Amino acid sequence: MRVLHAPIEIAGQLWEYTDALRKVGVNARKLTFEEHPFGYKDDIIIKITGATHVYDLVGAEIKIFTELVNSFDIFHFHFGESLIHQNLDLPALKFMGKKVLMNFWGSDVRLKSIAKQKNPFYSDEMHLGDDNLKIEKLKIISRFVDCAVISDYELYEYIEPFFKNIKLIRQAVDTEVLQPKYPEPVNERPVIVHAPSLTKVKGTSFVENAIEKLLLKYNFEYIRLSGLPHDKVLSTILNSDIVIDQVILGAHGILSVEAMALGKPVVCYIREDLIDKYPSDLPLVNATPVTLEEEIEKLLQSGELRHEIGKRSRKYVENYHSKITIGLELKKLYETL
Repeated sequence: MRVLHAPIEIAGQLWEYTDALRKVGVNARKLTFEEHPFGYKDDIIIKITGATHVYDLVGAEIKIFTELVNSFDIFHFHFGESLIHQNLDLPALKFMGKKVLMNFWGSDVRLKSIAKQKNPFYSDEMHLGDDNLKIEKLKIISRFVDCAVISDYELYEYIEPFFKNIKLIRQAVDTEVLQPKYPEPVNERPVIVHAPSLTKVKGTSFVENAIEKLLLKYNFEYIRLSGLPHDKVLSTILNSDIVIDQVILGAHGILSVEAMALGKPVVCYIREDLIDKYPSDLPLVNATPVTLEEEIEKLLQSGELRHEIGKRSRKYVENYHSKITIGLELKKLYETL
């Protein structure tokens, strides 16, 4: 099978999925239309230049589509987008008998009405996108794809009304590259890292309010990372003792997985109704804006606890998020289509 992942990089996952497939013997390639500012790896970058009107842009995309379409059997798209604006290539791919999947990642499908009903901490301020447009897009996409893919069950209820075939494929990380460095059990000044891509979505105000209070009682260093290359973020996390991901969204993202792979205890909010959807050995320190200060304090008080959770975190990622695991799951999924 020949597989294309395209067209938008999501926290490095297009590369990780593509490389995971190659590691299990599948001919897979990644395509994007521009380099990612955080420096994620690419196979194919096709930059469209000189398009001054949307018609010029669509024309260029159609040309790219016709040049690529016969080189692949399976098209695995991401974030609700495909090779041509407004998903105009999806009907053609279906007509040609190609297998098509759409991977959803979060704000591309998250609907405010459902999110606010399920999550007491969800607010209008943190919501991204127009829900009516999302629904219309889901209706269109669902007519032409063979499978919808999600990385977390938090997304399931947003897309369930539109798709008959929904598959969970977790986030992938390279456990060979991300080698753990467990927190030292004895550390007089532990380092806490928070790396929000979007501060309103990640709950950064709650995080830093808790940090300010804890700094009055404990000796530690707090680092907030923003807008840095991916490798710089990972190197900072590697030398930290505690990582705080998001505390209001209700599900963990790729940052949590990367930090766990590096052997760090991760503080993150998982919605109560979603906890049993994860493997029972999920080692995340579950904290809401209300309990955040208390949960961080427990970690500050015990280097042994930080070390022990860090070791369990690494094992968890090896079991559920390694490239080989995800590559085999993707390959099996494609074989069923």
